[in-house]
Amino acid sequence: MKEKTVDVQGIQERFKSLNINVNWKKLNEVQTYRNNIEHYYATASPGSVQKMISDSFIVIVNFIQDHLEEDPRELLGLDTYEVMRSIDEVYEADKAICLQKLKSLNYFTNTIYEILVTTTCSGCSSGLITSSETNVDACDTDYICRSCNRGFDYENLVTKAFEKNMPFLLEILQMAQKIQVLNVRNVMDIYSMMKEFASVVDMKLV
Repeated sequence: MKEKTVDVQGIQERFKSLNINVNWKKLNEVQTYRNNIEHYYATASPGSVQKMISDSFIVIVNFIQDHLEEDPRELLGLDTYEVMRSIDEVYEADKAICLQKLKSLNYFTNTIYEILVTTTCSGCSSGLITSSETNVDACDTDYICRSCNRGFDYENLVTKAFEKNMPFLLEILQMAQKIQVLNVRNVMDIYSMMKEFASVVDMKLV
């Protein structure tokens, strides 16, 4: 009988049974990018590879420190650790430049900023999207990926970001209502925020 290898879902289930918490969002993004490379779907720009290594580095180091209670330098080996750390620092420096420019813009609602800073490039999957200009209204500037130089207009970028995050926001609202963890006012605050964001991209939320 052929033995079954453990996949990511199996790891998640095992970790949950052991009450081990890791950053599954970052890990899932790494897995998706890895699968795309394997099947030749991804454009492996330097920024996208840096993001994947940076995300991996954060997950691995946190897991080693929090759950294995070991020194990552010793467990990974100093050479491997330093290479991953240096790539992480380069990516985070680029990301800081992106954030600085995005923060300078004027937004219809701060929710748009919060969504944009987590948006990845549709071309190369890096998280290095920023504005072409600073200190202007967010809707009056174009956007660019610092990794592959792909350009985006405001409407397209916000719409895609909204479509990607809306199911998650709706899930939060529905869960809050179901288990009644949040009071009515907090639920309505979330709902109001979602309606405000939806109006920017001309979508209806009843």
